[in-house]
Amino acid sequence: MSVTLKQIPSDPTQNLMGLENFGFSVFPGCSTNFEIPWINGRPNIGLTDKKDKDLKDKFEKFWGVEFESERGREFLATYEIRINHDIEAFDPEKNLKDAWDLHLIKVNNGMGIIAVDDDVVNEVAVNNFKFKLTDENKDLEAKITKKQITLKAGAKLQELYESNTKRIVLFAKYIFPAGSGIATKNLAFSRLEDFISKNTNNAEKFLEVVKLEPEYLETVVKVKEAIFRGIIRIGPDGKYILSMSGTVLGRSEEEVIQFCLNPSNVDIVGTGGKTDTPSSLTSQLNDK
Repeated sequence: MSVTLKQIPSDPTQNLMGLENFGFSVFPGCSTNFEIPWINGRPNIGLTDKKDKDLKDKFEKFWGVEFESERGREFLATYEIRINHDIEAFDPEKNLKDAWDLHLIKVNNGMGIIAVDDDVVNEVAVNNFKFKLTDENKDLEAKITKKQITLKAGAKLQELYESNTKRIVLFAKYIFPAGSGIATKNLAFSRLEDFISKNTNNAEKFLEVVKLEPEYLETVVKVKEAIFRGIIRIGPDGKYILSMSGTVLGRSEEEVIQFCLNPSNVDIVGTGGKTDTPSSLTSQLNDK
């Protein structure tokens, strides 16, 4: 598969001599040539690490020069990369010249006007890019990976639904806000299925959640519900307290969770058994 270089559609609010009316950033039917930038008196071609030796040897053999030699420096000083404004296709796996040009573009950060991937576009404060490289092979691999993650999450969700436990409800309560009203396996399945299908990040989050320890999950859900119902609230000093007793639980939700996980605090948290005091967290949650 190839790597393509295409114009990035222009912002229609920009004044680009009318190009913006047709979605162009630069004039179509033309081309631009780039020389290799020089930094501190040396051509910026990378290939300085030991791991780059094989690639460097391959390029030198292809061009018939040693880059560090006088002839090699002359070659690098006059070499130009030419790109078409309409579309440029590179095949780095079969064409070493294409591989060389792509290498130079990437090493030199797209020569200032070529976005080498989507992440670069999202990271810059001011977007001055006119072109974008798209690696079809990497794009396909990324799509397949995302699909596999979503399918894996869906399979796990189905497994939980068919099990004899209500863990699926616990996972739903952990992921969604307190007060979502999720109390049955059917509703939990429906909400989680929508959540997973929405995007890959959600599917990944679900797969991470199902790996968490049950005790931690139950405690987080318990704390979320208690805060939602006012059983736990923020006191005058900004710390979370158990409303009925005034017991200080922590300065943040995470500290409250750790407090509840501490075996030393079992009398305050409760276990759901007959020995729980009416003021324990669990007793108050069970008192609906």
